[in-house]
Amino acid sequence: HPLVENRMYSLAALYGLTDTYYGWDFGDGNTSTSQFTSHTYASSGTYTVCLIASNACVADTTCAILTVTCNAPVADFTDSTNNLFVSFTNLSTSDDVFPFYLWDFGDGNTSTQTNPTHTYASPGVYTVCLTISDSCGTDSSCATVTVTCLSPNAAFSAGINNLSVNFTDMSSNSPSSWMWDFGDGNTSIMQHPTHTYAAAGTYTVCLLVSNSCGMDTVCSPVTVAPCTPPVAAFFDSTYNLTAAFYNLSTSSYGSPFYFWDFGDGNTSTQQDPMHTYAASGTYTVCLIVTDSCGSDSTCSNVTVTSTVGISDFENNIQVYPNPVNEVLNIDLSTEAIGKLYAADGRLVKQIILVSGLNNIDVSEFESGVYTLSIENDIATKSYQIIIK
Repeated sequence: HPLVENRMYSLAALYGLTDTYYGWDFGDGNTSTSQFTSHTYASSGTYTVCLIASNACVADTTCAILTVTCNAPVADFTDSTNNLFVSFTNLSTSDDVFPFYLWDFGDGNTSTQTNPTHTYASPGVYTVCLTISDSCGTDSSCATVTVTCLSPNAAFSAGINNLSVNFTDMSSNSPSSWMWDFGDGNTSIMQHPTHTYAAAGTYTVCLLVSNSCGMDTVCSPVTVAPCTPPVAAFFDSTYNLTAAFYNLSTSSYGSPFYFWDFGDGNTSTQQDPMHTYAASGTYTVCLIVTDSCGSDSTCSNVTVTSTVGISDFENNIQVYPNPVNEVLNIDLSTEAIGKLYAADGRLVKQIILVSGLNNIDVSEFESGVYTLSIENDIATKSYQIIIK
């Protein structure tokens, strides 16, 4: 029960007297002779408390009515089960700072922890009771807890990268231990292991999982192949001083990296680059392709020649129809590069234009105004194109 502090009087202090006697009557049969005192009542209620103060010269009495209350504790809890393992959460209320808890798990085991956990020996329905005690009383709450024991179901997936395999455990019902047999004499107890095989082939991989409720096994064939290096290959198409390169390389694994050396001190890492040389001549162009299995390179001689003047180029281009719905015709007397730009300046199409009539499909683009740039190594001519 809560501590009740009472109003206290000191006649000696009031009148400047000494050797004062104090007598307290707490109204429940208990008394005190201390000047300053406290008292704990056995139960809630209304009490008349009196103080008598006296010395050799004078005596005085004062009384006051006190009401004391005490809120009894309330026991409450929830539980969370995982197979035979149960976590209990204490939701009890108490006015005391440190109430006393007693848990009865219904299987002969108990606990005095605030939020205990308990593992049952076997499945079943158990009556769990929580008793809370403090200075104001005691309360109990009971609930039935159903615990089941589910053995795991084994399952896994395999991510194959050449001779290396990443295994992922996909078992259900909360396994607690794992045993992998990779089919080549090697094993692992990790949940998600990685294993590298010494040679290509098909291996039977087995996973054994277990928990306190049982075990399960699953086996599956896994086929691994050796790493095949990439093969570099390309061909080119030239127009005046510009060359377009088409990558024909093959790669079995990952995203390959390309490195072009155009033979004039310039390079590129694009897959299919275009390059304009500064002067006519024959250049040795090399392509290196690299992936996770290795690297390969190939070289080829590329000859570029400047063959047309500015006036011939600009005066012999016809672009029609304009506006255009589906096919734009570009008729010119020499080879060139055609670049189509959207209104915001984005390059949306780039093509190689041959000498003669070129039919360009523009049906894929949204309606609007576009800029067509026709270029060779010595001149550029632009057109406003409306696509309907």
